[in-house]
Amino acid sequence: VMGGISRRRGIVNNSTSESEFCTIEADIPLGEMFGYSTELRSMTQGKGEYSMEYNRHEIAPNHVIAKLVDAWAAKRAASPAAAAA
Repeated sequence: VMGGISRRRGIVNNSTSESEFCTIEADIPLGEMFGYSTELRSMTQGKGEYSMEYNRHEIAPNHVIAKLVDAWAAKRAASPAAAAA
């Protein structure tokens, strides 16, 4: 589970274990959370659960910004309004 958090650019803040349960508190960018529910269930044989709450805004890393700009430019180039201009 910790590896899955790291792969999603997450930072683990705290983890606790009580009997057979483990709680992990981490900060993970919202854009990286899509599909996490399925991944967590796969890693935990369907027993894992998670919840999210807003924490703060942060500037995205340069490689993420570049990917977003490229996707926006491609979408804009493909739109009919851009072709008419």
